[in-house]
Amino acid sequence: MAEAFSGLFAKREWSTPRARSSRLRGGFAFPFANAVVGLTTLACVTLGCAVEAEPLGSLSGSIVYGEDGRKEYFELDDALVATTLAESMVALVPAGTLVPGAADPAAGIPSYGSRAGLCDGEPCAEQPAAAFCSGVLVDWDLVLTAGHCVRQLSLGDTSIVFGYYYRTPGQLVIRRADVFHPVEIVAEALDPRSEPRFDYAWLRLNRQVAFPRRPAPVYTAAPILAEGDAIISMGASGGVPIKVDSGGCLRALRAGFADYFTADTDTSRGSSGGGAFDRQLGLLGVLSRGGTDLVASAEADCNITFSVPRDSVAEEEFTYAHRAVEALCNKDPEASSLCRPDCEQPCEALPRPDFTRHGGCSLAKRAPGGGFSALAFWGALALMLGRRTRLATIDPENRRGRAGQGLEQRERCSIPRR
Repeated sequence: MAEAFSGLFAKREWSTPRARSSRLRGGFAFPFANAVVGLTTLACVTLGCAVEAEPLGSLSGSIVYGEDGRKEYFELDDALVATTLAESMVALVPAGTLVPGAADPAAGIPSYGSRAGLCDGEPCAEQPAAAFCSGVLVDWDLVLTAGHCVRQLSLGDTSIVFGYYYRTPGQLVIRRADVFHPVEIVAEALDPRSEPRFDYAWLRLNRQVAFPRRPAPVYTAAPILAEGDAIISMGASGGVPIKVDSGGCLRALRAGFADYFTADTDTSRGSSGGGAFDRQLGLLGVLSRGGTDLVASAEADCNITFSVPRDSVAEEEFTYAHRAVEALCNKDPEASSLCRPDCEQPCEALPRPDFTRHGGCSLAKRAPGGGFSALAFWGALALMLGRRTRLATIDPENRRGRAGQGLEQRERCSIPRR
């Protein structure tokens, strides 16, 4: 097992013009020489793949533009955002780290504060830091994440976990059915020096997901974007349970290369592979890199969150999802139903024929002749329309709040950048 973790601490030679301030959004290392073998998984997880080796005590955590906009699941007032998090977001954790079914599945996992050497009072310092990366479910057995995330651990030493968020304050519920294992890297790219600069990986799960999980819609063709567009980001910042920042703004498109875009999201190590969504909750990209996160406190021997004015130059870089889909489908057109050319944007994976809800009631059994029965057809149609109709079920107060947030977002994103 020690060998499985050795790569997490190796010095990376992927230097870039911003090597000192820009790091792949994996995680941070911490000592494990004195850990017993039984606790290796807990003591050795790291939350990143650094461009250059970092000494302990100068570990990176989260960069914040203006006020910290990250929220817990239970704090979200947008039903569609909360549903997307619950259905489609995953955490990548070392296998065996979390204990599914336990009253406290994260018991014994070191806190974010202890791993990053945070000062007292820093956000999320007391929360468990189990994740080394994040990901987004975009087909029933396919997760899109960052390419450098699959270089952290072997597939056999990695678990893909749904439900890694606080349902209520302090309540983390992980069921056995929420834990999956990657069995194949279907396609990947990691281009630290060349241009275009991609950083993505497609992970095939050991089984298809079932209700209440569902793939997120994803742009499989170039979306229509403009600088200043609102961005909603989701990820396991610092390795802690997944957070949402609905206050990000798109800052640079890199239209010439169409490889990644830049946004001023409040994200951090552990958020690598996490999703950037538009206001319709279509997946635009996954987090690949970002700027300096933690800085040493001038008042104590500990680290604090690196905060910059909201009009500072944005450094969080997201690989375009449609370029990752393009590469996947070019490699294997049968890899996913996302490869169909006539898919409406953002594209949704075709429904599972045997999609099952609670109670084992199949919505789409195949007819004896091999074709779909009428029940299957209507069940599939309902599933395809379900996400689009969910907005109509949000109560009027919530919908008015959503519109108000949109006005506030446009005002915030209109701030000029240097």
